Parts: sequence; structure tokens; C-alpha cells
Amino acid sequence: MEIPMKPSSARWLFLFVLMAFTAGGAGAQGITTSALTGRVVDENDDPLPGANVIAVHQPTGVEYGTVTRTDGAFSLLNLQSGGPYTVTASFVGFQSAREEGIQLALGQTRSMQFQLREATAELAEVQVIGEANTILNSERTGASTNIGRETIERLPTINRTLGDFARLTPQGSTRGDATSLGGRNNRYNNIQIDGATLNDVFGLSDTGAPGGQAGAQPISLDAIQEFNVDIAPYDIRYNGFTGGSINAVTRSGTNRLSGSFRYLTRNESFVGSLKTSDGANDTFGDFSESYIVGTLGGPIIKNKLFFFANAEFEDETTPLNAGIRGSGQANIFPVGADTLNQIIGIARNKYGYDPGSFDPISDGQGNLKLLGKLDWIINNNHRATLRYNLVDAQDDDGISRSNRNYDFGNRRFIRDEVTNSAVAELRSTLGPNMYNEARLVYTQINFERTVEADPFPYVNVDVTRDYATYMGIDRFSQANALDQKLWEFTNDFNLISGKHSLTFGTSNQLWSFNNVFIQDYYGAYEFDSVADFEAGKASRYYLSYSLLPD
Repeated sequence: MEIPMKPSSARWLFLFVLMAFTAGGAGAQGITTSALTGRVVDENDDPLPGANVIAVHQPTGVEYGTVTRTDGAFSLLNLQSGGPYTVTASFVGFQSAREEGIQLALGQTRSMQFQLREATAELAEVQVIGEANTILNSERTGASTNIGRETIERLPTINRTLGDFARLTPQGSTRGDATSLGGRNNRYNNIQIDGATLNDVFGLSDTGAPGGQAGAQPISLDAIQEFNVDIAPYDIRYNGFTGGSINAVTRSGTNRLSGSFRYLTRNESFVGSLKTSDGANDTFGDFSESYIVGTLGGPIIKNKLFFFANAEFEDETTPLNAGIRGSGQANIFPVGADTLNQIIGIARNKYGYDPGSFDPISDGQGNLKLLGKLDWIINNNHRATLRYNLVDAQDDDGISRSNRNYDFGNRRFIRDEVTNSAVAELRSTLGPNMYNEARLVYTQINFERTVEADPFPYVNVDVTRDYATYMGIDRFSQANALDQKLWEFTNDFNLISGKHSLTFGTSNQLWSFNNVFIQDYYGAYEFDSVADFEAGKASRYYLSYSLLPD
């Protein structure tokens, strides 16, 4: 026997099945849009069902439209953050009302109300211009700080990082490259750019983001339009963290062609003098830091297709400011050149290895960031975005020099890290009360430690009981590489039903790791004296190896 089902019953059954299907979704979502809600009423505050509400994004000319429901309420979801917007409400037999200059922060749901008068005579259009308090907002859920493009441009930044601005939230603090939110370790944060997870999922980076192992940031600051720092949001779309969420969106092109160029530099002239070991003044060693940053955005097809591009190049050189006795460096290793030359000679003649020199040395660091973005207005109901981001970073490491320990030049290795991230997003209006947002993300992070010299064991030679020299490859860098791949799929379906806004969705992450880490792969030797080193008499020896055949 077949039991007929009412349309309303069928709709709720569909939603129940959808919720059951998506309940298993796991992962961190993100919010990349804003929203408008409100009511349209007449002079007696009675609702006007079927009234037209249109929001126009002035920089691109994109229109978002809907009609009011039986209670006069309307909702416009999946709006591009920012603005300004012009919002117009109209109804047959009534004068239109309009509000201009509406700015929407990322993730904000702004409430509006229009009161329309009957058109008893031909009158000029009525304009209503108002300002909303973005702090005292009934739609705010949880402790949140919004940082827009104007703030990014005006406030100083030392390292050009999101963390420099995340400190604007009272629960945020930065120490070194790490940003703590809510008192938690930075690895408990969640960083998202355009809804894409941009965390170091494996967990080795000090910044908690890709590029951190090579001293780079995951994205150029000039590519960011705005971002939110959320501590305890009540929106189900924010998840995947117990510290805080840093949720950012990148800039987009508009109908106006525009761009920018920056050159930032500093050197030892901007650094104070140092005191040498004998108390004399000494200038800081040769030092340089420079950034070259450019942006360009505009229309490909006016009101239809837009582009935005960003490039940033960073180059930095830092001296170690340490040298042997008589070098005049700020930090002195109290051993003469004769002893160090003796150790170098033994390494070359007995072991066939050139450990490099003991001359003053500088470490270099640099990276290249590229971003390209396309925004396509397919029609009034569908809008697509495609964004690609590259970070190619290198950082010199491996050499440490102080007044007790001294590394020879061939111990240097380079931290190489390359991040590729791509996002495709489709935002759709499926009806006056139904909205959908689908997003597909792919992120690939490749990291390795590249040794400049020939493979050789780590060697520690004590000159005296208190002073030691080192040569060969760092014990932890002899076999060290990590590749990460991350796929994400997120879909949020929003249904407006009466006074309720329901969100159903799924967020899924699939990641894979390929990690090589074998400490002392080439071995490690420790010698208690220069004579023991010459005699080949090691006091300690270490070796690790893999049990796998490959």
C-alpha cells in the first residue's frame, strides 16, 4: 500500500536525510562571505510579502536579489564581504527605499528594515542613509575581532605577518613567530585563507602554517582583504581549533583597474652599535633586509569577470657576529687560528673531508610568494572563484657560533619549503530561501633540508674541556624531508524557514604524509681532544638506520 506524502513532509524528510548524511563530515570549515537580513513593512508596520530587495556591490556592479516572505522578512546570503553596497527595497504601489554605503565585514550578518510609503502621487525616490554600530550588533556570536584592509594599511608591522595584527584581539599574543590565542599553543589555532585550511597539519612549523620551517609566511600581507580572529564562535562553520581561528579572505578585482608597488628595505645603519668582548664599540655586521611587493587587479569583462594578482619577493642577510680570537667580532670563541687550521688539516689529510673555513659568515633567507585569483559572475544566481597561491622559501641553517662552540663553514644546510594551494568555490542562490556554498581545496607542502657540502658524519672535536668545534652534517639533518598533501571538500546549504535560518553541510579533509627522518644517518663522532681526532680515537659514536629495504 502506498501512502501519499504531503510536499511539506517530503521537504522535511529530505532535510533529515541530508543531515544524517552529513553528520559524519569532519574537518575545519571557514566563512568567506557576509549576509543581509531584515524586513520590509508599510507605514503601519504591517509586513509586505513579495517585495523586491536588491543589493548592488558598487565596485563590481554585481547584484544580489530576493523577495520578502509572508512575514515581510528577507535574507541575502553569500554576499562578497566589503562594499560599499546599495540596498533597495520596492513594492508595487509603494515608493522605493534605498540605503547606500553599506559595508559588510567578513562573516557579518547585518540586519536592516525598510518602511515603504504608499505611492498616492508621483513623488521623488526616497533615500534612507544610516550608519550601523558594528560593535553592538545582535548578530555577533562570540568574541571576535575584524581586521580590515584599512587597518592593515595603517598599522605598523615588523614581520608582515597576520600575527602582527592578530594581537589586536585582547586574547592574542605573539612570541617570536608564534601567535597564541586564548592562552593556547599556536598549533591549536586554525588558519584559513578563502576557506582553505592553511595549517602545518604535521605540526613542525613554529608559525603553525606552511612556510614556517623556512622562515616564510603562508601568504603575502598585500593579498589579504580582511580577516577575523575568533576565540569562541557559536557558528557551527567555525571548528577545528581550541585556541583561536584566523579566518581571512583575499582581495578581488573590481571594475576599476588598480595596482600598487612597494619597496621596503633596512640594513645595519638602522641597528645600534654593539660592545665587543673588550668593551669597545663595534658596529653591527653587514646586514640587509628587503621586500619587493606588487599587486594588480581589474576587470577582464566588466561586471562579469575580474582578476587579482599579487607577487612578493623577500631577501634577508644576517651576520652571525661571532669569530675566533683576534677577529674583533662581538662574540669571541677564545681559540686561535693555528689550532683551527690544525683541525682542518687533520680532516683533509686523514679523513679526506674539507670542513670549510672559520671565517665570519652570514645566513641568508628569502622567499617568493605569488597569488592569482579569478572571480566570475556566471549569472545572478551563481558566482565562482578560483584562487592559486605559491610560496617558495629558503632559509640557511646549520651553523652556530658562540664563545664556547664553533661550527666550520661546511655544516650549513638549507631549509627548502614549497607550498602550492588552490581553491575553487561556487556560491549559488537556489531560490528566495535557499543558498549553497561549495568549496574544493588542494594544498601541497614539500619540505627538505638540502646540504651544500658532501655527505659526512657529524664530528665534535673538543679543543679543551670548555671549548668545542663541529664539522660535518647536523645529526638531525642527515636524512630529513616531509611532504604533505591535503584535500578538502566543504558544502554549506542554508535554508530560510520562517524566522529560522538552518544550515546543513559537510566538511571533509583527507591528508597524506611522506616523512623521512633518520637521525645520525651518516653517523656521529665525538673526540675529547685534537690529538684523539688525529689518532682516530672517538669517545662516542652514534648511528641510526632504517629497517626498510628502500
